[in-house]
Amino acid sequence: IEVFDVEKRTWSSVPDPSDCNSSMPGGGFVTSVVMQDRIYILDAMRGLVYEPRQGTWQSWELGSKLMYFWRKPCCVIEDLLYCFDPRCVLRHPILVYDPDEMVWSPLKGVNRLPYLKYFECKMANLGGKLMVFGTTHRPYNDTWCIEIVLERRERGEIWGKVVSVTPVLRSENSPYIDLCSSVTF
Repeated sequence: IEVFDVEKRTWSSVPDPSDCNSSMPGGGFVTSVVMQDRIYILDAMRGLVYEPRQGTWQSWELGSKLMYFWRKPCCVIEDLLYCFDPRCVLRHPILVYDPDEMVWSPLKGVNRLPYLKYFECKMANLGGKLMVFGTTHRPYNDTWCIEIVLERRERGEIWGKVVSVTPVLRSENSPYIDLCSSVTF
């Protein structure tokens, strides 16, 4: 793994997480996010976190709280991890992980979303709003853009309000969303 130092404008290798190597064929990873100035990496069997200031690695196995619902697609907004839970185990399609409390909670107020291929969706942080891009199953492979405004309420609950559900592409083929990122100037 290589890291680019934006202040020094240099690339450097990070220490090898030898005891934390990927369990995936070829050493790949499912997804990664940056939360609380740390790099969190998900592979098929565990989660890894790299602390760049100390140059240390930590590993979480499947039974840890972080690993309960962390899936791809996911994104981080204000140091909280947002993920889809297609099975709706907590009775909501989108879950939020708070790394300080080490707890998953439902994103309340967001229940009526189009029936999407959730494992193929993408999530992005657009100015603090949660953006979801995904395709439906039938009758066409419609690609939707869903915009959700987020709010933290008194008891720390995270609520979402869907402000836009827009079909952006209709296709007879199954489109693939490869990258979903926001750029801020």
